[in-house]
Amino acid sequence: MRTFIAIEIDPELRNRIEALRDRLRKVRPDVKWVGNQNTHITLKFIGELAEGSVGSAIEIVRAVAAEVAPFEFHIRGAGRFPPHSGRVNVLWVGAEDPTGSLAGLHTRLDERLAALGVERENKRFSGHITLGRVRKLTNLAQLIAAVDALQDADIGAQRVDELVLFKSDLAPGGPTYTPLARIPLGAAEGKP
Repeated sequence: MRTFIAIEIDPELRNRIEALRDRLRKVRPDVKWVGNQNTHITLKFIGELAEGSVGSAIEIVRAVAAEVAPFEFHIRGAGRFPPHSGRVNVLWVGAEDPTGSLAGLHTRLDERLAALGVERENKRFSGHITLGRVRKLTNLAQLIAAVDALQDADIGAQRVDELVLFKSDLAPGGPTYTPLARIPLGAAEGKP
């Protein structure tokens, strides 16, 4: 099964992000938008994971999560990948994390999941929330201008208390994400 580890975004912040998507939709780009209910920050894409390995993956995530106390990050600023180019593949909003917890979680997960045969990443982690993926470069100049105008958009802060191991089922209408496990961060274990 196709899996990944992520942080879910609070409903109120998801709605603010959706309002930002609506502003970008006005320039009529050819973009496959991420559904509001699927808005998240991917910490580690695992890919195909055999059902027999799910328990081991959960134990690895549990061990990593136990090492990190709950923390807060800020969702701010829209951008695009690749940056500073005439091409656009992905539209995103940023995750500012002065504690370094997002990158630290990613690094630990990347290292420890290698024991299950999960491929290590060869690029630097960039905390972000994907808004959509560009299919065709329709209205490109207008899209770049609209994204650039949102560089300072302030969505809000979010507290992170848990990591979620998701199963992803792909379908023509878009993916469905099903939580396989919710794993509390270190100090969150004792919360009521």
